[in-house]
Parts: sequence; C-alpha cells; structure tokens
Amino acid sequence: MGEPLIRLELAQARVQLVQMTPEGKPVDLPLLDAAITDLKKVAMLEPKNTGVYRLLAIAYGRRGDMPMAHLFQAEEWLALGEGKKAKERAEQALAGLPMGSPGWLRAQDIEFAADQRDDDGYELAEPVTQAAL
Repeated sequence: MGEPLIRLELAQARVQLVQMTPEGKPVDLPLLDAAITDLKKVAMLEPKNTGVYRLLAIAYGRRGDMPMAHLFQAEEWLALGEGKKAKERAEQALAGLPMGSPGWLRAQDIEFAADQRDDDGYELAEPVTQAAL
C-alpha cells in the first residue's frame, strides 16, 4: 500500500546524497542508478505523480544523460497540463535519443499528445509507459 511512497522517498534521498565532482560528474554512480531504478518502479505504479518525473529528470541530468532528463521533464509538463512546455522538452529529447528507441518513441507520443491537448483541450496519452522505461 505505501510501497510507492517509500520508494519515492528513498529515491529522493539517494538523489540528494549523490555528490558531484567539480567537473559535474557523480561520485557515487551506483547510488544514482539505484535511485533511478526505484523511481522507474514508482512511475509504473503511480503514473500521474509528477514528482516522480521531476526526480527522474534530475537523476538523469546528474548522470549526464540529458536526452533522458529532457524526456522526463516532458513527462512532467504533460502530466501538469503544460502542452507547449512538454512539446519543447520532447523535441529536445528526440534530438538526443536513438531513433526508434523506447524513449524516442515516448517523446514522439508526448509531442502528439501535447499537440492534441493544445488543439482540442484533452489528453490522448497516459503518462510514462513501460516501454519508455
């Protein structure tokens, strides 16, 4: 029952504990990877929890994987109903993700959903899917 919340809090603590070098590299990569693993599980259990996407964006950013950071920022903006911002971040993600990869496909879905939301005022896509993780 409380497992997603516990995982979320644990992952948040892990992300906050990761020290960065002066060059911007994480000192404790396994700690960051563990946080990402927990956050992905929470995203699957609570897809409308925008805090999960924010933490995933931060974790991937600290890891140096900016395309994935942009993807999860797009997820957050889409879940918040900010279609224009979601589309901008999805475009940034598409520019850096391998074509045809699960993340790339999800970024395309976000672009489409953002366009539909802006045009029609409704959402066609659910937040993050298993394939994107």
